[in-house]
Amino acid sequence: MERADAARNRARILEAAERLFAAKGAPNVTMEDIARAAGVGRGT
Repeated sequence: MERADAARNRARILEAAERLFAAKGAPNVTMEDIARAAGVGRGT
């Protein structure tokens, strides 16, 4: 069973990645960019 906080973090990460990819193009987005936009640590 998945922890609730893990599910929330995954949703935040995917939403942030989608926004950044649309704005900058996927090749121009780093994991650090996504983590920062999602408000999580890069290791998450």
